[in-house]
Amino acid sequence: MSEYEEIEASDSDDEKVAKRIDGSSSAVNLMVPEIMQVPRDFRQIAKSTLVGLGFTEFKELQLETVYVNQHLRRDCVLINKTGGGKTIPVVLAAVMSSKLVVVVSPLRALMEEQISKFAAMGIGAEMTMTGDFDDQKKNAMEAAITAQKLRDLFVAPEAIAPLRSFLERLVKAKLLDTVVFDEVHCVSIWARTTVPHHRQTVCLG
Repeated sequence: MSEYEEIEASDSDDEKVAKRIDGSSSAVNLMVPEIMQVPRDFRQIAKSTLVGLGFTEFKELQLETVYVNQHLRRDCVLINKTGGGKTIPVVLAAVMSSKLVVVVSPLRALMEEQISKFAAMGIGAEMTMTGDFDDQKKNAMEAAITAQKLRDLFVAPEAIAPLRSFLERLVKAKLLDTVVFDEVHCVSIWARTTVPHHRQTVCLG
């Protein structure tokens, strides 16, 4: 039997996307394209946002990832090749939600490269390897997020614990939209040096 049961005609579009044979709907398997039907109105909004950023078309699985994240509000894993366009869902999450997106990345060079790309699109982004922000910096960042001037915050895994109280504060203020794990293979039971840091994000659930 397939992982996904046969969908009844009475199911809504969202249920068709997320319904699994075990009855859960907390995650979505984007590897089954026949169940991923992005509604036309959402597709139009997302496409308009994409064009506004200087792009013309979505690459494979970009639109579906944005739909799962921004409309269904479900966790998902996007597996794509280098250059496949994994950055666009992060960008659109920040722009469409008008809130902060936190990107957990283990590579400083990658964070710096992404920030440069975001700046070219007119999107404010910062990075931290330590999370060592004083109260003045935290207040300034919260004001920038509220004013939609700061859209993305790239953090090293080691910075999650020091930032925990600040991130909880943003959650309570409804200013944090999404947490993204870049290089997600690092979140593995075998990656013993990084898992303890990644686990700190449970405070955001």
